[in-house]
Amino acid sequence: MPAVLVVQSNPVARDRICALLQAAALEVTVCDTAEHALDALAGGEFQAMVIDYMLDDMSGFSLLQAARAAGRVPAVVMTAGRAEVSAAVRAVREGIVDFLPGPADGRLVQALRKVLKHRV
Repeated sequence: MPAVLVVQSNPVARDRICALLQAAALEVTVCDTAEHALDALAGGEFQAMVIDYMLDDMSGFSLLQAARAAGRVPAVVMTAGRAEVSAAVRAVREGIVDFLPGPADGRLVQALRKVLKHRV
C-alpha cells in the first residue's frame, strides 16, 4: 500500500484529507507541523507528501526546502485554502507535482494516484 505523509495544521482540513486518502486505500501518516513532518521523513519511507501552503510553524515551501536539504523528498502535492497565482507558479518552479487550491476533494486523490503510478 503506498505511503503518503500529510502535513496540515488545520485539524478540519487534515481530517478531510485523511478521510479522502484512506478511502482511496492509501496508507496515511499525519503531521500537524513541519517539525513533525521532518521527523517522520527521517524515520519512514513515503512515496508522496501532501503539504499545506501555510503551516503554523513555517510555509510549505520552507518545509520542502528543509526536506530537500535532508535528502528526503518524495513527490509533493501542495494544498492551499485559496488560490494564489504566485504560489501556484512557485510550486511549478519548485517541482511540486500539483498545486490544489480550495477544500480537499477528488482532485487530490487523482493527483496522488497519477504520481504514485510511477513511484510504486
